[in-house]
Formats: sequence, C-alpha cells, structure tokens
Amino acid sequence: DLKSPKNKDKDKDKDKDKEQKTVENDGSKIQEYLAKKRQEETLSIQFRGEKLDKKDVFGLSDPYLELFRVRAGGWEKVAATEVIKTTLNPRWEPLLVKAAKLTADHRDVNGDNPVKVVVLDWNRSGESEPIGEVETSLKDIRSAKDLTLELMNNQKVSGQIIIESCKAISSDASDTKNAARRASTRLELQMERQKNEPKARGQVDAWL
Repeated sequence: DLKSPKNKDKDKDKDKDKEQKTVENDGSKIQEYLAKKRQEETLSIQFRGEKLDKKDVFGLSDPYLELFRVRAGGWEKVAATEVIKTTLNPRWEPLLVKAAKLTADHRDVNGDNPVKVVVLDWNRSGESEPIGEVETSLKDIRSAKDLTLELMNNQKVSGQIIIESCKAISSDASDTKNAARRASTRLELQMERQKNEPKARGQVDAWL
C-alpha cells in the first residue's frame, strides 16, 4: 500500500463518518417504526369504581363509564363500558380503545393529551343521570397502576375511579376479543329470545 499515513487517516475518518451516518439512519428508522406501532396500539384499560353516589330508589346505581378526548375545542366521546346494575363499586370489563382515538390530532400518542372520564347512572327511560367526572391524561392512563381519581359532581366528591392497569395489545388480539364479545352477546340474546318462544315439536335449539 503506497498511501501516505495522512491519506490513510483520512480514509479511516471517512469510514467512521459513514458508519456514524448508518447508525443514525438506522436509529431514526427504528424510532419511526416504534412511533408508528405506538400510533396503531390498542389499549386495554381496566377501570373500577368505588363508593359511587346513589342514584336509584333502592340506594344503588347502574353505572357505566365513558371516555372523552379534546376535539375542535370541545369534548368528544370515544369509548364506553357496559352497564353494571345495582352496585356502587363496579368493576367493568377492560375497555379496548385505540390510543390514537384518545388524542386531539390522531398522531401525538406520546403527548400529554387531556382525557375526561365520565360515570353515569343508566336509567330504563334512556336518560342517564351523571354520577361524576374527572379529567386526566393519556400519559397518566398509559402508566396507571391503581391510579385513584376523585369524581366530582356539582363541586362535590361523588366517588372514585381507579385505573388498575393499562396494557397495549396488538390490533389482531383486540379485534379477536371484540368479535368474541359480540358473538357472546348475540348468543345470549338468541338464547333469551328462544327461551321465551314456544318450541315446535322436533325443533332443535339453534345455539347447540
């Protein structure tokens, strides 16, 4: 090799620069990939309530929970739990919601996005009665582990909401779980309907 020591040093520096740029590019691609995956995440959030206000005649409530995000200067509902009847200490099924739906712009899933939690009492008339509400953030929900929030109604404490956990799950898993839940609900309704209908002789139960 007839290159002078100076030229050899220059070549080494060029190689180091190329390696550094490759590392930076790879790192940037990894960050972009992770950000995209986080954008597509479905969150499984476990809520429970404690010592909720009594709204029904018999001293209990039929509570359910709704989540809201900031949208166009106001609040927009993005998800809701099932109703649990006659209790002041409900523990709902894990609520599945896309992380992007809890942001103001569908993009900044890592930011401190405001989220409002509202608990209502279900009524047969169709007009639900507010039990209480509280504001938190997507960031706090993501990191929650038995996070306790105080519900307020007319400037009075009306119970507590505890976010037990928040887990990120794959889209395939959440789709499967939602499909199974819908199928189970349809089956229950079908069974109830057929239970109340007289059977013709020789009729086979549709759910068997």
